[in-house]
Amino acid sequence: SADTTLVPDANITKTEVFMRDIASGAVTLVSRASGAAGEPADADAGVGSFASDGSAFAFGSAADNLVPDAGGEQAYLRLIDGDPPRNLTAPAITGRRELLTCMRGTWAEDVSAFSYQWLRDGAAISGATDSSYAPTADDIGLPLACRVTAANRGGEATAESGPAIVFSGGQGGAVETPGPISPSGPAGQPAHPPAARLAVALAPGRLRVKRNHIVTVTYLATSRAKLTLTAARGHAKTSVLARKTSRGAGRGTVRVRVRLRPGTYRITVRAQAGARRASDTIRLTVTR
Repeated sequence: SADTTLVPDANITKTEVFMRDIASGAVTLVSRASGAAGEPADADAGVGSFASDGSAFAFGSAADNLVPDAGGEQAYLRLIDGDPPRNLTAPAITGRRELLTCMRGTWAEDVSAFSYQWLRDGAAISGATDSSYAPTADDIGLPLACRVTAANRGGEATAESGPAIVFSGGQGGAVETPGPISPSGPAGQPAHPPAARLAVALAPGRLRVKRNHIVTVTYLATSRAKLTLTAARGHAKTSVLARKTSRGAGRGTVRVRVRLRPGTYRITVRAQAGARRASDTIRLTVTR
């Protein structure tokens, strides 16, 4: 059509190709140069046809302003932006303490690419942009979530998983998804803490230190707990490095100066609160 009222902001002087969205009534100029504000074709454009999936429209024109140096009658293909992705089921976190995986959920509108961002207590974790994430001691007891971004020609959309709380334990650690995080409670605390759980963790996961180096033990307890830090080398007698009682529910640290002889040790922290017990072990190499 050469109707100048279909797209009022366009300078229509020739017969152009337009597309109308039946649902919204919006009209788009198809026979234009690249870009949302591209100039209309400076020669008549012929009626063409849609691709079978509606993703593109083909038309013909002798315009010389659509593609530089095209010259003469040419066939052109205009990609049609569809609707942006739409999340149908939210992402979810699976796995254990050693490695978590972000299941991206289900999406509509032909997603062409996914990207990921892991969050700790609502804040992005630097560099954690893969679908999998290996938690560190900094994550123990804090809500972890993954944010999935889906993209296609029509744009992008994001969705987040529910929170997962990482706990240490004698069976290699565990992950709990306690539900919503209380907006009025302390930062990082679940709305309904798992009262039956006790957890501890050592930070970082592996150490190589000189003698007299200070080791930091990070722990999470759901109640007041007694902590014992020990060291063992081979079949030698286990040495107690430190004992401490946590002040109450929450996270805390205990710093221990290592006075061990050079060698490789298993450093274990054990916690006890009533009948509940938890432990965590790392490998420590002591050098001169």
